[in-house]
Amino acid sequence: DIYSSLYDNGTGQVLKEGSTLDAVVGGTFADGCWTFVGFDYQRTGNLIGLNAMARYCPGPCADIAQEFRETYTIYGLATGHYIIVINGAKKFEFDVVK
Repeated sequence: DIYSSLYDNGTGQVLKEGSTLDAVVGGTFADGCWTFVGFDYQRTGNLIGLNAMARYCPGPCADIAQEFRETYTIYGLATGHYIIVINGAKKFEFDVVK
């Protein structure tokens, strides 16, 4: 289960060129054997893919779901219309202007 701060302020946002965009991404892993290890960031033109990655930890696992909440900051966006897709499921669109 994934959520993001962009739900509240992502779609329709207008940023000034040179601004940063903080994407807070969080969620819950199904069982205690998975832990957050970072983000995979991919950009093709104005399409940005941001994926929260998890690692399976062998051995005894906690019997409760593991939650995470991390921030990924995006720098250096030129003017244009952008689309961010988080974990292949959640989509946000915003603009960068001069």
